[in-house]
Amino acid sequence: MQRLAVLCCAAALHGASGAVEHRRGMVALEVPHDGAVVVPEIYIAVLKASAGADDVARLRTEYADVLVSEVDMGLEFRAFTLRLTDDALAQLRAAHHDAFEYVEHDTEAEGAALGLLTCPNTQTRSVTWGLDRLTSTTRYGDSTFKYNPAWGSGVDVYVVDSGVRCSHEQLRGRCRWGSNHIRGTPNYDEHGHGTHIAGTIAGSVYGVARSASVIAVKVLDKDNRGSLSNFISGLNWVINQAGRSPRPSVVNYSIGGGYSRSHNAAIAAVVRKGIQVAISAMNDNRDACNVSPASEGTSIVVGSVGDGDKRSGFSNWGRCLDLFAMGGDVLSLSHRGDRRTAWMSGTSMAAPHVVGAMAAYLSQDPTATPAELKAYILRTAQRGLVRDTRGSPNVLLHLPCRAGPPPPTPTPPTPAPPTPTPPTPVP
Repeated sequence: MQRLAVLCCAAALHGASGAVEHRRGMVALEVPHDGAVVVPEIYIAVLKASAGADDVARLRTEYADVLVSEVDMGLEFRAFTLRLTDDALAQLRAAHHDAFEYVEHDTEAEGAALGLLTCPNTQTRSVTWGLDRLTSTTRYGDSTFKYNPAWGSGVDVYVVDSGVRCSHEQLRGRCRWGSNHIRGTPNYDEHGHGTHIAGTIAGSVYGVARSASVIAVKVLDKDNRGSLSNFISGLNWVINQAGRSPRPSVVNYSIGGGYSRSHNAAIAAVVRKGIQVAISAMNDNRDACNVSPASEGTSIVVGSVGDGDKRSGFSNWGRCLDLFAMGGDVLSLSHRGDRRTAWMSGTSMAAPHVVGAMAAYLSQDPTATPAELKAYILRTAQRGLVRDTRGSPNVLLHLPCRAGPPPPTPTPPTPAPPTPTPPTPVP
């Protein structure tokens, strides 16, 4: 949610259109401009210059349960962003004419380079709570997922993990085996971690970017464990493979351990090669700055929330996180059968929601750099909603989009098979 952009634009629109609903003795209500994409039940309530500190403190307490964020730029601009039903809005307008200058609907805006996606389709059946929350502006969603079936088209997503069951019906035709860096193990997912992640990114029912191509890179064994050398070998393969392809790429990396300079450096090298990486913050309920590669800096580090936007008790936290996403009790694909599903929890389940959002954006702007992708994810996120952040940025993944006619779904080219690379033996 681009709240700062909305606030700036709202001031300009106020001067340009003057479209205001006035009623005697009530707070004025700004009317959204033609073509505005209104965010349901979210309003920006602008304080009068005459409102004193005691007034502001009283209002902050009164609206604590529905306060999304607060802006204080001095007397030039002070405002609350509030979540209000129609009745609550009417009550505010009637009761606080002395404190608020006007109230305005929150609307979606777009920057010059980071446009809104279109989502002509709405899924109403088999909607996971993570997908529901992803495109919803309310804490408990509306049991729908707004999406575009073309999201992810032409984009390669490398799942560096335990492998992926590419024969699963939700991935069939868009998933292929890449490389295996666990010596002596078969070329399939023995654990299920990677398949579950791939389903959240690109599954035809449970995924965000349903036209993305998934490439499995195995660096974890049947116990979901691997070594640093396995991880670095897998990342090196990704750099070489993506470098030979004209298609844009992103990486899901739901892996981590104690602080490691070389682990961080390997992730930084992937980002420098033009491939953004979403990293799970890990599940130790401790400062993510003490683990790798969450402490790396240029990638996107993702913590987990459960239903109700509360930080998952297992999720790492701190200033090294970039944002939170949906990671508690996530339904996705199972490695045990081509139609099987599974529930998993973890920051590992949060990161693929971010990767799916990046793949969706890359299908619209395939030249976006890693820095631009990170800016897009953070600029469109919602703020001030996560409870118990433990010093983390209070930022929650959100994928805003506008309804519109669906563009034709392009047929992605058949990628060339990867050059086989022998696995790197564990030293």
